Amino acid sequence: MIKQLNWDTEFFGYKVGQLIISKNKKFSSSTFQTYVNDYKLIYILSSEKVAGNGLKLVDKKVTFQQKTSIKGDLNKNPSSKIESFSEGVHDYESLKKLALSSGINSRFKIDINFKNNEYTKLYNQWINNAVYKGMALDILIYREKEILGFTTIEKKSKYLAIIGLVAVSEQERGKGIASKLIESSINRAFELGFETIQVATQFENIPAMRLYEKCDFKIKDITYIYHYWNL
Repeated sequence: MIKQLNWDTEFFGYKVGQLIISKNKKFSSSTFQTYVNDYKLIYILSSEKVAGNGLKLVDKKVTFQQKTSIKGDLNKNPSSKIESFSEGVHDYESLKKLALSSGINSRFKIDINFKNNEYTKLYNQWINNAVYKGMALDILIYREKEILGFTTIEKKSKYLAIIGLVAVSEQERGKGIASKLIESSINRAFELGFETIQVATQFENIPAMRLYEKCDFKIKDITYIYHYWNL
């Protein structure tokens, strides 16, 4: 019923599990309770709202999707300040700082039961994996004198790419930087041979929702994510 998440368990230092509730399947709180004793934290993912003792809704995840293509007139080079991040050329610490700002609405930040700086550790690890361990196929940065924003492009499957992280400096928001980064990410995914690209955000993150809709993404699905803590 509950699958142990080995990476999360090792990374956080306590046993973490996950329950995915299939569409049209009913959630039984009483049955669920018989399986929880071995875990400190369980993620519950469902396409519909569920209710149960101890379940806390921490995210309404909205996944957007569109076909890849070449966006804009590349001959006019509208995104000349966008380039691929290169270790040793660009400032990794600026990238890491932006990565932390990208998760302000993350369930790992808003859930007060995380008490061991899990959010910071997780996002630091995410950008570290993207840069140094090849998790990202490309990291596109928007740079003037310094890095003002970035996106990561990752492989989900043979024909599906995802934009994993999106971040723009707080002082530079509202200037169209994010739109240019998203457009360039779609172009890059197309060049890499992917047919479809996805990006996800929280339903409550209205600026991000508007950004992706502006960039021609359509909602693919919505996932309700709950945390159950065995405290």
